[in-house]
Amino acid sequence: FDLPDEHFDRVVVIDVHEHLPRTDRFNDEVLRVTRKGGRIIVTTPSHAEGRLVTRIRDALGMTKEIYGHVREGYDVKQLEEMLEGDRAKVYAAGDYSKFFTEIIELAINFTYVKLLDRRGGGSISPARKDQLMGVKGSYRAYSLLYPILRLISRLDGLLGFERGYAAIVEFQRI
Repeated sequence: FDLPDEHFDRVVVIDVHEHLPRTDRFNDEVLRVTRKGGRIIVTTPSHAEGRLVTRIRDALGMTKEIYGHVREGYDVKQLEEMLEGDRAKVYAAGDYSKFFTEIIELAINFTYVKLLDRRGGGSISPARKDQLMGVKGSYRAYSLLYPILRLISRLDGLLGFERGYAAIVEFQRI
């Protein structure tokens, strides 16, 4: 990044690490631009091989490559080990997005990539205005379905024993 050292009080990194073949230089930059005492929040998917939603996703052809991932993700421990050291310490950590939420996300992504993406680009997230306008109707339909999907997602609360399919760790820069 072209930013001064210790520029930010807070840095939030949402679902980036799983896209990178090497995370060390990226992590060095995140640490460099965070001021001492500042916080860094990192999230990643934590789809371990063999987990049920991961197996369903792969069987549907929604492999990590469709998502642009070079790896399935990182669990909490791996994220902690990646950034904790002489420049950062773990402040809080956990996981979220259990079975029902992940199935909903998979259904939305599958519908978009495999059924609605007429141009065959296979992108999960529209990045340009023309792509966004191309899925405008889908977004409207999703907004109508949202209350039902939210209720289904709340069933995750019944799965207290299961770890989530996404990891989040908050670090304090030291």
